[in-house]
Amino acid sequence: MRKWILIVLAIVLVGLVGYRIRMKIVQNQTLLAQASQQKNQTRSSVPMVRAVPVQPQPIRQTLKMVGNITADNELAVQPRISGRLVSLLVDEGSTVHKGQLLAVMDDESIRLQLQQSEASLGSTRANIHQAELDVAQSKADRDRYQELLKERYISQRDFENVDNAYKTAQASLDALRSQLRGAERNYDLLKLQLNQTKVYSPTGGVVTHKLVTEGMNLTTGSTIVNVADLSQVKLVFHVDQKDAPALRKNTQVAFITDAYGEQRFSGQIDEVAPTYDSQTRTLNLSARIRNPERKLLPGMFGTAEILLGEKTAALVVPVDAVVNQDGRQGVFVAAKNMARFRPVELGLMAEGRVEVVAGISAGDPVVVLGQNRLRDGQPVQLMGGGDGRRQRGADAGGSSSPGNDPGQRPGQPGRPAESDRKAGGGR
Repeated sequence: MRKWILIVLAIVLVGLVGYRIRMKIVQNQTLLAQASQQKNQTRSSVPMVRAVPVQPQPIRQTLKMVGNITADNELAVQPRISGRLVSLLVDEGSTVHKGQLLAVMDDESIRLQLQQSEASLGSTRANIHQAELDVAQSKADRDRYQELLKERYISQRDFENVDNAYKTAQASLDALRSQLRGAERNYDLLKLQLNQTKVYSPTGGVVTHKLVTEGMNLTTGSTIVNVADLSQVKLVFHVDQKDAPALRKNTQVAFITDAYGEQRFSGQIDEVAPTYDSQTRTLNLSARIRNPERKLLPGMFGTAEILLGEKTAALVVPVDAVVNQDGRQGVFVAAKNMARFRPVELGLMAEGRVEVVAGISAGDPVVVLGQNRLRDGQPVQLMGGGDGRRQRGADAGGSSSPGNDPGQRPGQPGRPAESDRKAGGGR
């Protein structure tokens, strides 16, 4: 009996020891699992970012607008008299020289009037010749009667009659001479009108528009054709008020049109409107472009490009790498797995990149992905490991990163920015 009791006690003791061992193992496994979970949670709370080292690169900032080509000097050719257009000697696209005959107006009625005027002139001249003879005879009679009056061979009344006849003849002669002058002026006017039935080009150039056809009745305000000198053309474009202060007269402008691929036509701003357009709120500008080969034609449109600034070696970062912290714009630099906020001063902006004038140095690893959620001094994990200084390649300049719009303005996450800023024209 006693033997069985010892056996039972031994079995119970072994069971208690085994139970305590098992509980200890389970407890250790639980602690390990909890520690592993805490470690994973700690690791997952550290944001993962991408950083690229900043290197000097060229940057070129331009202002691009839609521009239209117009004629620099286009003249409307109009008749100087009213009448029917008999002949039009040019077509659109014709090249003309100064003084070339362009059109002929009906001159039949003017020729008839001119013939009548010539006949009137002849008659008036004949009457003047007769009047001159009458004046000469009257004067001779007057002189003779004056001598007779002195000798008292005639009465005073007889002399006065002869004297009045002389004065009448002289007045008639004066009237005829005045009539002749008027007839001569009318004749000259008719000759001028006859010459004006022929319409000549006031300048050399190209006929850009033909606005009438033969047989039409025209007035002095009717335009027959437009003639433009295309050796120099005008580029017209519009800019927003935020860009206008940077533009001045004589600023260089390049014009590109898809009609000639990448060929650039250069000119200078020569006219700046004194006021803004009340409808578009833009400022109108124009530039003259030399066009010796006449490639550019009125009505063409394309891109007007103005260089605002250019540097061959500037520290540039992606536009979306710049964020706002407490009202300051800056970038995050990842050093020793720690994000540090650096206030920066910005310069030129182009192609999704912006120049950093002050605040960082060459080689600093700037965060370009995940920067919008960072705080100064926050631990970070770098994609690909390392401290960010070994990450090079295309990311060093301005490649956009997923989740960050490369068109954002500096310090305004999620809002698009202009790289090559565009204004006016296409509104």
